[in-house]
Amino acid sequence: MKQRIRTVLFLFCINSIAYASFPIKDGRLLNKASTKSLQMAKVSDPEPDLLTWVFAGLLITAMAVGLYFIFKAWLNAYRDGVTWVRILTYISAVLLLLLLLGAAFLVGIGYGYGN
Repeated sequence: MKQRIRTVLFLFCINSIAYASFPIKDGRLLNKASTKSLQMAKVSDPEPDLLTWVFAGLLITAMAVGLYFIFKAWLNAYRDGVTWVRILTYISAVLLLLLLLGAAFLVGIGYGYGN
């Protein structure tokens, strides 16, 4: 029970620290920062040329084909009953579930939305 209370207090403390900010008492600094961001927004990046798009497409295609073969090999090993593949699959499923629950918790408390 104490461990759970500590965990909840730790999460609330992390949330409070994440929202902590350094106050700007001088309005001139704020104006300089907003002017700087507007100047940066006006600068446009050059459009990538055709060769860049071709290489990006080839890279994405190669990654997709590689992922297909990795997934296919993993699925065949899982169906054949390879022990370490089954264990690693369960571990990765649990980690993914914890990641999704953590993200849902952070969204639920409004983390990152400036509330």
